[in-house]
Amino acid sequence: SNRALRAVELFSRKYRSKNRNIGAAAEAAFVLAAEELGLTPHELADSIVPDFGFEGLFRPFEAGGERYRAFIDGEFKLAFLNEEGKVFKSVPKSTATQLKEEFKEVSKEIRELVKAQSGRMEQYLIIQRRWPVAEWEAFFLQ
Repeated sequence: SNRALRAVELFSRKYRSKNRNIGAAAEAAFVLAAEELGLTPHELADSIVPDFGFEGLFRPFEAGGERYRAFIDGEFKLAFLNEEGKVFKSVPKSTATQLKEEFKEVSKEIRELVKAQSGRMEQYLIIQRRWPVAEWEAFFLQ
């Protein structure tokens, strides 16, 4: 699964210098998974970043008969926008319990993902990675 691949990729970076045997095994497993899928390890890493059900920059939902859009703010936290353009830092109270729990899980995953992506972005700067324009737009702008 993509979640399992994200964990393997994280271990390959996290244990690169400390506990090298774990890092090396994770990197080998990630490279093997990429090869089996016909991708480079960098392409695989890009492809496993979750979209959390977002359509572009927002995830629309309804609560209490009103329409809202969830988005990730500049501090990498979930925020919510109503139809009038008012921003809320927490899930509207009238949101279904299941959706509240889902947003709670998404918030946790975003925190983990930001850490992982930051490390990957630093690595990409070091190796001067390049993307075709369409792929870069899809990955970073969408």
